[in-house]
Amino acid sequence: MLILILLCFSILVSRSSVLFLSFSAIHIQALKEFRYIDDQDGDSVTGIVPIYTPSTYWQQGASCVLCGFDPDPSKTFHGTWHDITHETTDPPATVEFSFTGTCITLDVYCLLPNFEFEGGLFEDYTSRYNLSFVLDGQPVGQIFTHKSDLSGDIRYNVSVLSLSSLAPVPHTFAMIGASTVDRLTIQFDYAKYTFDNDTQLSTTSSAASSRTTSTVFSASVPSTLRPSDIPSATTTTSAVTSSVQQQNINRAAIIGGSIGGSSPSFS
Repeated sequence: MLILILLCFSILVSRSSVLFLSFSAIHIQALKEFRYIDDQDGDSVTGIVPIYTPSTYWQQGASCVLCGFDPDPSKTFHGTWHDITHETTDPPATVEFSFTGTCITLDVYCLLPNFEFEGGLFEDYTSRYNLSFVLDGQPVGQIFTHKSDLSGDIRYNVSVLSLSSLAPVPHTFAMIGASTVDRLTIQFDYAKYTFDNDTQLSTTSSAASSRTTSTVFSASVPSTLRPSDIPSATTTTSAVTSSVQQQNINRAAIIGGSIGGSSPSFS
């Protein structure tokens, strides 16, 4: 009789352990959620689209007839990208968007052209990047630069900025391209951030044990955007922790603080 009781108790403990471990695995899996901000469709959850300034200078690259840059839409996120050529006398070109999460990271992706010929008769073509970044009204302290390797190849899904350990508050981000020395381009494709929904789950944890919980990603990445396909940024990235200084970026302050220095030289 004692042996039977011990056997039943052992089975009960084993089943409880399995249920606990299963729930824990589901809970951990549900904590992280990838969300995307497409250049055209905007945030995969909120639907808010990026703001492009000056608005009349930017073009939707996928539908641009006269653009000299002609990438393969199937290799871009959702088949679209935003395109601008910045002249030395133009106002700064900016892409601005907002996102919210807890324990979040942010990655920004662009397309990089590498024209075979630039300057002289081909002065209308440029592959040069000179980007600075602002988070919540404060310069990030990083830049991204690129010049053509004259290969004629287009690089897709290039991370121009990667931030982690962001404060658990709403954020406003701006990417700025400007130079008084060189003609520049920006080919913005999309941004990706992680959202930690642990706070939401904890409020319903008592009820969650009685039903199945599943993880639903807010957007799916096309098959052409495998993690192994995404190259690293050519500039060093670092963790940034920031609190909100203001909800709306004062663009004049951003531009002054971000591009006040001289344009970096290219070897």
